[in-house]
Amino acid sequence: MVAALWYNEAMKVTVELADLSMAYGDRVLFSGVSATLRPGACTVVAGPNGAGKSTILRIVAGLQRPTVGTVTFRCDEGAVDSASSF
Repeated sequence: MVAALWYNEAMKVTVELADLSMAYGDRVLFSGVSATLRPGACTVVAGPNGAGKSTILRIVAGLQRPTVGTVTFRCDEGAVDSASSF
């Protein structure tokens, strides 16, 4: 499920990653990734080549589904969109 979040200066969106895991066959890129990305904060995604940095960003953007876990977008009013557990 992909939801469009329209830009609104008054709306502050927090992105919550809960227990994200991604595997391609027997190869596990990452597992158990949880984080809260808050408005106005600078977040760095770092790691060696092939560790899954771009994959995490594609999952947050809604372009790819994780093997396991959820991504939830919250604004001041509550949950905007929550991807189902996979």
